[in-house]
Amino acid sequence: MFLQNFNLLVLVESVFFIYVSYAAGDTVLRLTGFDLTSQVKRSVYRVLIGYSIFALIGLAFALSGLFNTAALRIAFLGVLLFSAGTIWTHLRAL
Repeated sequence: MFLQNFNLLVLVESVFFIYVSYAAGDTVLRLTGFDLTSQVKRSVYRVLIGYSIFALIGLAFALSGLFNTAALRIAFLGVLLFSAGTIWTHLRAL
């Protein structure tokens, strides 16, 4: 029953969103110069900062009346480009 409702596209999009959030949070932490001692703290802070970036962008769009799919996808591409250096570093490490 579980596999009947499973959607691979939703899974791939979710993992991609989480990774871009992680990369954006990593970029922000590097730019601000925070040096966290624990690897667990680093991972958690990176993801949460990335989620916060998307939440603030969504809030700004909602308050300005521009909260639609096109604007969110453009913002997603902007965040993706902002964190392209981190993503490129991860891809080269593979």
